[in-house]
Amino acid sequence: MEQLDYDGFKNKIFDPKKEISQRFYVGDEPCIVDFYTSWCMPCKEIEKWLEKISEEISGKVKIYKVDCEKEKDITQKLKISSYPHLLFLKSNELPKSLIGLYPYKYILEIIQNELLD
Repeated sequence: MEQLDYDGFKNKIFDPKKEISQRFYVGDEPCIVDFYTSWCMPCKEIEKWLEKISEEISGKVKIYKVDCEKEKDITQKLKISSYPHLLFLKSNELPKSLIGLYPYKYILEIIQNELLD
């Protein structure tokens, strides 16, 4: 999992300053962006699951992390205020979001159905 700052997000995901309809993922491989905070207990659970998923689907999906306390420019532009918040992205598609704590199997199912189909 790779930690992203504003420039990293802009270069690897999309420019958060663009209009919502223009926020297409710029990467080639499917990815997940985990928006989290250090004080969020459900975020810590999601992090464990993403680490496990990363091992299971090694090389098929990139996983990025954004610390919402440090990267307020990103979260404000994307209107992210609830945590955990996951974005699922594929090339040339608008992102799909999952907000809150969901079971591990449900997150894995989304990855398989939305990113690896």
